[in-house]
Amino acid sequence: MTVIVSTIWGGRISMIADRRISRRLPGQDVEIVDDDSNKLIVVQCYGALFAIAYTGVAAAHESWMDCIIAECLTHRKLELSLAAPGASMLARPAFALINELRINLNGALNSDRQSRLERLELLVQGWDIRGVRPRTFSCKLIRGSVQPNGNRYFELKHHAVAKFFREHPTGLWGETLGDDGGAIPGALEDLHSNVGFTHDDVERHLREAILSRSRETWTVSPACVALQLDPRIPDGQVMVTYYPHDTSASGYPLLSPWVLTPRMICAPSIASSAYSPRSDCGSYLLGGFSDGNTHLHVNTRLPAEYGMPSGEGPVRFRFQPRAVVP
Repeated sequence: MTVIVSTIWGGRISMIADRRISRRLPGQDVEIVDDDSNKLIVVQCYGALFAIAYTGVAAAHESWMDCIIAECLTHRKLELSLAAPGASMLARPAFALINELRINLNGALNSDRQSRLERLELLVQGWDIRGVRPRTFSCKLIRGSVQPNGNRYFELKHHAVAKFFREHPTGLWGETLGDDGGAIPGALEDLHSNVGFTHDDVERHLREAILSRSRETWTVSPACVALQLDPRIPDGQVMVTYYPHDTSASGYPLLSPWVLTPRMICAPSIASSAYSPRSDCGSYLLGGFSDGNTHLHVNTRLPAEYGMPSGEGPVRFRFQPRAVVP
């Protein structure tokens, strides 16, 4: 089980998810399967930019679920590549892709013996640019109950986010997914009384909430990855921040999730933070990459307290190492 927290306010979408995949053993013991999982995907399509986070069954057909979701969106088997050709099927409106993802995930999970009866929930949030103003949207894909034919099927549930912000322009929309316990809803409620918070302040606040939840249950990791989306920032519409823990593996990585566009696809990757530039506020080490064809810019960050001294020098990229699917 994982925990995912999302907020929408002040013209930006934020998601943060822990990185642990675990399973229950006979006797209710918990076994950690993967402590470096990737549960976030970024998609750029026609007039829209959105992110997907998932919780529930972590693998199907001997592939990790983030890979299954990416392949259902692109209609092909994906290989690890820092910059692979994009998928023309992504050059369509967001909800055409989301509805198609629902159908393709039904087939992917129902045709797999081990995952056909398991639960899976996807949170999809992003911006749909129509006219001169971007409009936020939020929906969930939730796997329904077992049907008489022995299969489970996804239901698409829309949330009235755009209407909420028309009525409350300065409001805050918050959602949780997975094993949120009591720490996460309380942390979201606290945001309503914190005047003057920036989005980075909110991100760190929610990171502390996930850290608190990890102390309550073995199924939630103290390490997490956060994502911010804002298409109105031309030099960094996607911001990915890795928040390690004292127990995390060394290497000071700057992580990125799957990034899918009509012109370029990037698999989850790691950049060395050695000699990375530092943010203007001095709190983060910076990395990232860009898709020049679609003008999508992905910035990656690491809190400076976990990194090496910044300076001049090369930044090395490699693929994110993943455990073998059990």
